[in-house]
Amino acid sequence: MDRKEYRASAGRQAQPVSKDVRILHWRNNGYAGKWRHLTFIVADEVHVGFFWRHVSVSRRDRGMPSYEDLKKAKELTIGDDRAAIQVFPEADKHRDYSNEVGREVLHLWSPEDVSVLPDFRLAGTI
Repeated sequence: MDRKEYRASAGRQAQPVSKDVRILHWRNNGYAGKWRHLTFIVADEVHVGFFWRHVSVSRRDRGMPSYEDLKKAKELTIGDDRAAIQVFPEADKHRDYSNEVGREVLHLWSPEDVSVLPDFRLAGTI
């Protein structure tokens, strides 16, 4: 990745959207938090000039987070009033850290200052 495209936070620190998130510890651009069986690492980052909220989600049982887990993570860390995406990169750019960290982790990304996602409903349903 070109370092000019990414900056850790540019002085912003992600904050929990919900008081139901228990903070485990603060980081320089966000926090690690917990809700029931889910653990989050949340950070505000700058990518190609735009702020994005990045949420890493894992389960206590170390299994793959489900759709319901991601939906709850989005509600608690990004909010219901913003869009979020899950990225499936090209095979040669995908990194599988599950063996290194000992758990399955999925990621959500949400643009914070600009709407960069098209309105896919225009073609029917999402």
